[in-house]
Amino acid sequence: MIDKDQDTRQIYEKIKLKMKYDYMRAQTDRVHKGLDSLQAAFALSQRTDLDQMGFLQQVVNILGKSFKIKAVTIGLRGVDGNYRYLVMSGIRDETWNFVMTIVYTEADFGESSIYKGSMISKLSKMCLAEDLPSPEREKEGFNRPFIVGIKRRSPEDWIEGDYLDVQIRGTRGNLLGWIEIIGTNDGKIPDVTTVKFLETFAEIIAGRIESRRT
Repeated sequence: MIDKDQDTRQIYEKIKLKMKYDYMRAQTDRVHKGLDSLQAAFALSQRTDLDQMGFLQQVVNILGKSFKIKAVTIGLRGVDGNYRYLVMSGIRDETWNFVMTIVYTEADFGESSIYKGSMISKLSKMCLAEDLPSPEREKEGFNRPFIVGIKRRSPEDWIEGDYLDVQIRGTRGNLLGWIEIIGTNDGKIPDVTTVKFLETFAEIIAGRIESRRT
């Protein structure tokens, strides 16, 4: 053990106090809250007593609480090769009953699908309400259909009909499913930090799915 003179002991104690203070302060910081939520999701992914639906439901609950997300869903590929919504947080029951009947193919997630949007990264696609193929036909799947058609006032605004898809891909690049954000608490489009966190959540989900298949 290193001998401590008075000055060394004072520095030693200051280091310990500073690290404790910094750690406590970080708990209120947005980025650190995001990291905490990733740690929670990873811990859930390691639990053998939690089935897939239970795991996914807890993940959407974490997303709703940890980020400025009002409504979020997760969908996966079924045994028939099609994609369906499975769990949600923040969606009205009547809307969810309809949403669960929607079936997608892998082509629907591409940039050239009928669901127009912009791939902002390899995994994330932002789709705006103005690009919906048929807003009136899609209304039943909106969480707040009574405000469909509201005018967007700034590039930061999130309006009803906007959604952000984050793909869940396996180690071979195969599409396993997706996270879909369909509403934010502050009415703003998620920033790049939030998108990157969501992509990391997608990786955790992919790891969980693939580990249960081996």
